[in-house]
Amino acid sequence: MARGPGRAPRPRPGSRTGRNMSRHDRLMIFGRFPEAGRAKTRLAPALGPQAAADLYRAFLADTVSSARRLPEVHLEFWVETHPAAAHWIAGQYADLTLRWQADGGLGDRLRSAFESAFADGVSRAVALGSDHPTLPHVYLRQAFEALHDNDVVVGPTEDGGYYAIGIRRGGWSAAVEVFDDMPWSSPDLMPQTRARLAQLGIRVSELPSWYDVDRPKDLERLRGDVMSGSRTARVLQRISPGGAGSPTTD
Repeated sequence: MARGPGRAPRPRPGSRTGRNMSRHDRLMIFGRFPEAGRAKTRLAPALGPQAAADLYRAFLADTVSSARRLPEVHLEFWVETHPAAAHWIAGQYADLTLRWQADGGLGDRLRSAFESAFADGVSRAVALGSDHPTLPHVYLRQAFEALHDNDVVVGPTEDGGYYAIGIRRGGWSAAVEVFDDMPWSSPDLMPQTRARLAQLGIRVSELPSWYDVDRPKDLERLRGDVMSGSRTARVLQRISPGGAGSPTTD
């Protein structure tokens, strides 16, 4: 993500602000600052840049709302460094620990997040994307439950990627290779992840598949199954193709 005006803080990757660390389970939500022109750019041709950013802001809100239903799990929000991110997240999600993503590709950023979790003594860590606001909450609980008996858990997406990956502390030394030289943002990601885990001999569990909301064609499905009263549902009611509608202010 390109930086906006002003000077961004330059903490080391993985540095944090927020409440004390949990020593057991951690959910790491991966996202970005919802800036018009930078967030959900593939939806912008249908919605307009501001409406696309407003919708992504709603995705984040619903993802966090779902995650908060796991009171025993420590929540972190991993974002790319941005000058406005810390202030905005502190105002919107004061109960989440803010972490800055490492430089490099997605594999580098995921590896850094898991390294930070296990360095803090966490037993089970799950990284979750923020492009699937209708993901059933029960899948998050199932992810942590699966890590009692497996070293890795993966939630595949219908486009060939995955919406979540979790690792148990005892399996980290072997599982770290699952992030090396993978075809990120490709329909081959999940098949190659399965093959890599099998090659490494890692005990793995798969969650039910779900879908990302990345392109205009995904919006019709989203409108059909979004939960009434959710932030995403409210924003969808205000926007229309072409960018008409009222932007959100939170």
